[in-house]
Amino acid sequence: NATTLDLSTMCGHGMLSANFAMKMVDWVKENRRSPAQAALYMARFCICGVFNIKRAEGIIEKACNLTGQNRSGG
Repeated sequence: NATTLDLSTMCGHGMLSANFAMKMVDWVKENRRSPAQAALYMARFCICGVFNIKRAEGIIEKACNLTGQNRSGG
């Protein structure tokens, strides 16, 4: 799907798999992580440093229908 493609291709070296991206979106949907936490966790695996944390956070929020809602960042 487009969300996993957007997230998994954010690393220039392909270190983020589509399954990992789906897992992070699922964790946010299950309230196990906030979008910010999920994006930060994904960034740890990008060895080239190209991963855009703020953009990933927005993509995850959109995928989980959280845009414009109050959400905890802790």
